[in-house]
Amino acid sequence: MSQIRRRVAVAAAAALALGLSVGSAGPAAAAPTDPPSYVKSWLALDTGASNTVRLVNADKTLSGSPQVLSGGKACSLNEGGAGLLDFSSTPASPGVGFSGGGIGVREKTTSSGTSCAAVDAAKAESLTLTLGNGVGSLVAMSASLDIDLKQSARILASASLSTDPAGTPPALFELQSGVNIGATPTAGATVFTCNNPADSGPDSGANNNCRWEISAPTWTRVSADPLQPGLSEDGVQFDTLTLTALAGSFSLMGGADGPVADPAFPLPQYLGADQDPNTNDVSIVGASIFELVEGELDCGETATLSGPIASSWTRLQDFTGGDCQPFPYSSRTGTDDEGAFAEFTKPLDYQTAAHALWTTTFVVGAGNTIPPIRVYLDRADGTQIEFSPLVACPDEYWVNGAFVGPSVQPTAPTACLVDAVRGSGKLNKSVTYTAYIYGDAFMRR
Repeated sequence: MSQIRRRVAVAAAAALALGLSVGSAGPAAAAPTDPPSYVKSWLALDTGASNTVRLVNADKTLSGSPQVLSGGKACSLNEGGAGLLDFSSTPASPGVGFSGGGIGVREKTTSSGTSCAAVDAAKAESLTLTLGNGVGSLVAMSASLDIDLKQSARILASASLSTDPAGTPPALFELQSGVNIGATPTAGATVFTCNNPADSGPDSGANNNCRWEISAPTWTRVSADPLQPGLSEDGVQFDTLTLTALAGSFSLMGGADGPVADPAFPLPQYLGADQDPNTNDVSIVGASIFELVEGELDCGETATLSGPIASSWTRLQDFTGGDCQPFPYSSRTGTDDEGAFAEFTKPLDYQTAAHALWTTTFVVGAGNTIPPIRVYLDRADGTQIEFSPLVACPDEYWVNGAFVGPSVQPTAPTACLVDAVRGSGKLNKSVTYTAYIYGDAFMRR
């Protein structure tokens, strides 16, 4: 997998390694075979044979219990108790409906059939999906939705993050189908066109459906269609997605009508069952999918890494001096075969001038010495750069005793040791390391 990996690890011989994983689906000739390291998990909505919402970790293990969906009186949607994905509608009453594997807006309290599962432009209806308490603090960086379309549907998707400052405008995405392809889009919206074979009259199975890639899922960096360029990371993170019918009608599905693929961006193999008895065999290829990350980080902000080891990542101002944009990230700390480690991951192909100060505290044993640390940087082409041991940053990175970093943007991947402080007291066996980290060769493309 293309990524920069900087690991902070305490080896068995008490040598330490400090590392960051900046994952990427960078340029390649083929679809990715592994998920990017910064994707924490997926939220998968399945309808049809199984009506569930599942939280699937990147190692293909299930996190907690699935959320079981079912149809209630007059085909109202019963959301189940796991609280992974919340559903709401406009108008709020009679509320969200569920019928025939489709989720939509009920038109009346005695609804049945298609009047339960459609979101209609004629009725000014919207369906809102909100990440529930069951996903914790994770946020979505993209969605890949199975949408059943009727009457040349146009849909506006509005993606927002509840932790954004008040007044932050949502990110907008618009699906156009049938005769509405080429219509003047909503201002500021990213347009997706769907040439589904059938979009009116009786239901025609998967022929009515399209897979709508919202906010550039990571597997869309490479296109299978030579006429369709790959998509770039757009920096959008969200926990609420509102789907509004602008024309025609639609239903949200998760494989109920059969497999639905985007020919230009087929779902990667790692989302399916691998048939290997030694690995987890969970498949989500038929589902509507949300890619989840730990959060977003803007210039001047600090992220506390996940796990038992104290570690924080402070993003500095970009070298370019331009408009700094938040990037999605994930992290972990813990212990593996090499010892203790900390890992921070972000997209490689977005905000490429980003650099940071990373502070991590490790238990290192008794004594007064400070063990050396190693830094490993994996380039996008699969080669690795090793800083072993990590040496002190150059004198010019300080001004009047304060660390300021490079005065100009480095021309190559760079890592150096800013500080290493041993804890005070006879029984204190920890050292706090601060490292300066800057990009890799691919970021300089």
